[in-house]
Amino acid sequence: MVNKVKINFITSESRERTSGGWSGLSFNIFSHLEARRELQINYVGPIYPPVSRLAKLVSKTCRVLGGKGRFFAFSEGRLQRVRRQVETARIPVDYDFFLGVTPWVRCRFAPPYGAYLDACFRTYFENNLPTREFSATDIRRIESAEKAWLEDARPIFWASAWSRDQAVRHYGLASGNHEVVGIGGNLEVPAADTYTSGAGFIFIAQNFALKGGPIACTALQTVRRKYPEATLTILGQEPPAEWLRLPGIHYAGYFRKSVPAELARFRALLAESFCLLHPTQSDMVPQVIIETAYFGAPAIAPKRFAIPELIRDRQTGVLVEAGFTAADFAREMLWLLDDAARYREIRRAARDHSTTRFTFASVTRKIVTCVAAATVERRS
Repeated sequence: MVNKVKINFITSESRERTSGGWSGLSFNIFSHLEARRELQINYVGPIYPPVSRLAKLVSKTCRVLGGKGRFFAFSEGRLQRVRRQVETARIPVDYDFFLGVTPWVRCRFAPPYGAYLDACFRTYFENNLPTREFSATDIRRIESAEKAWLEDARPIFWASAWSRDQAVRHYGLASGNHEVVGIGGNLEVPAADTYTSGAGFIFIAQNFALKGGPIACTALQTVRRKYPEATLTILGQEPPAEWLRLPGIHYAGYFRKSVPAELARFRALLAESFCLLHPTQSDMVPQVIIETAYFGAPAIAPKRFAIPELIRDRQTGVLVEAGFTAADFAREMLWLLDDAARYREIRRAARDHSTTRFTFASVTRKIVTCVAAATVERRS
């Protein structure tokens, strides 16, 4: 009988959180790894010691008063508390698998370790926060620890080549311990594309403004001059009332994938959608593009971040050059609407591309191959 490879799966997320985003990603990678017969998985999580309220208040006050904030979630004290929690919960294994990187930079144990990342600290930081408002010393402290930790990983599993390249550029990492394994959608792939007709565009975001909601709404008004039946359904964060007063705009709500009735409605909305609009200003590897394509809907999105790895321009969707406006999105929306035969072919290709290349079954197959190699190397 072949001995199973024993792995600690170390995450900040609970197994009960399955909805989407980082929690959905954690759940899906764990579930697929757990299903592998050659592995024995020990779930170590959720590892998430409380953040000091005082440290949080001090950092925010400093920023408000014109000073420099600090990353209280990654203070040295909290990083050590994370390490102690992991050390208590982990068991002797062949391999430690971490989800993410920055919280774990003080976690180094006997076996080889690796981590799955959609972005390093610097990439996430630059994409989401005003860098000038934070202490340069604190940033250097975190980045120095993260670089050293990543350099010793065997290997680093990346969700995209773009995120890998960002980290290599930021940290000057060597090229020998990187594996781009991809990413999947946090939805079960439907059996078929059931779309029949309609010009219903869809916009999905937890941050309406940051993900380009105003651009999507404005673009729809241009499109409706030629196609008055065109609509835009918004999911996620509710937009300000002035956008909902525009013709053709409808807010459907916020849907939790962990609630069966809400998940069913969410899936139904995706299934009937003509196209996803994703004029984002801040992103990394947007799973929403994958998830809507599972149902057949192509996306119009910027030629930025890892998005060009998810969309083949004018084959499985449309890429818009950086610096875009609502007029640029409207032009591409009309391009899809103007030729039904072309649209049908793009829709077929979008579904095929996403369901064959972007699933967690594919991701975990690559992870297992790399883990096996790392453990064999250790034994030898």
